[in-house]
Amino acid sequence: MSLWRHNPIRSRSPGGYLEEAGYQWDEARLSGQLIVAMLGLISGATALVGYAHGPKPGLIFLLPLALICVVKLTWSIARPRIVVFEADGGISTPNGVAKRFWVERLNFDQTEIASIELTADGTNWGVVLFTKEGRTVLLSHAMQKADARLVAVQLTKALREIRESLSTVESRQRAAPAAHAREIWVH
Repeated sequence: MSLWRHNPIRSRSPGGYLEEAGYQWDEARLSGQLIVAMLGLISGATALVGYAHGPKPGLIFLLPLALICVVKLTWSIARPRIVVFEADGGISTPNGVAKRFWVERLNFDQTEIASIELTADGTNWGVVLFTKEGRTVLLSHAMQKADARLVAVQLTKALREIRESLSTVESRQRAAPAAHAREIWVH
């Protein structure tokens, strides 16, 4: 398994129509993951070595810290960010959005999306979705600028592809009745 997962998502119907278009990416920086791993390793090793030489009251706080580091590291590696634009107009986020991991679907339609852009907060970069009504959804944060730009471009591309596919399907559906129309003569 690759440490960095940046993958386009495309799902087609048996008839070749685009049903889903989206993107998957890893949000956490490698440097941040290494710091968490080192902190967990050092605190866990210190606690275990300290208890081996006799119980010390101050060391009891290191084991929970080590556990928190392991959980944080596992969570960031096991749950990539995913945004999928669906043919029915819905927007799914199976692993949540930034700072709201429980949000699995956005509560507005794709037609409400005005733009997908980069955002910056100090040295952290992220991806934000703006709606026509002025709502803002932070999709991702704590990324390098190049990764955030890649995600914004790929999500914009996926949104454009699903919109184009839907307009193609609608035009084919409108043309289908005309192609099957028959003239009927009344005497």
